[in-house]
Amino acid sequence: AAMVLWQIHTLDHLDTSGFGRPFPRHGLQLLFWFSNHCVTFEPENSADVMKLVSGCQPENGAYGFHRFGNMEELLPALHKPKKNKSTRQLVYFVVGNLSIQSYPQSADLPAFVRENLGADGVSNSDRIIISYQVKTRLVDKVYVTEHDDADAGRFRSDGTHEVSSQLIRLLQNPQLDLSSLLTQMGY
Repeated sequence: AAMVLWQIHTLDHLDTSGFGRPFPRHGLQLLFWFSNHCVTFEPENSADVMKLVSGCQPENGAYGFHRFGNMEELLPALHKPKKNKSTRQLVYFVVGNLSIQSYPQSADLPAFVRENLGADGVSNSDRIIISYQVKTRLVDKVYVTEHDDADAGRFRSDGTHEVSSQLIRLLQNPQLDLSSLLTQMGY
């Protein structure tokens, strides 16, 4: 089954998606953190590519990042590159589980991401998943998703969206602080 995921390009799209709401969910804060503290844009072959900053290393479990197996085919399958191109292998990593028991390094996420955890017991549902080349630090795609309350282990396909690099740039705008983002999103 080929999935067509809705792409979020603008703050209006983000608003419409409903991602990270209502309070006390943490997805908007997580996305703001990821955009401003993990990702940088670097020029490469006349286009800008997304790379992770050196302090954000999913392969080392930073911030609670861990491999995402995509067993339920929530996201497109990642193809194995040809042998001589193995550095180009993309791997899915997921971040956003605030459980320190499960992912101790999630404690390193800033307070503004973690602060509402436990306010209602179900506020730990939001995640960011990236497809990532470990060797080159290249981020190919960014997705937001949420756990299905009815089925704790699964993510909701209707709550899963691709986030465009355009949106990440908007979130990196120094004029946009987190509180104004949350206000715009009716959080």
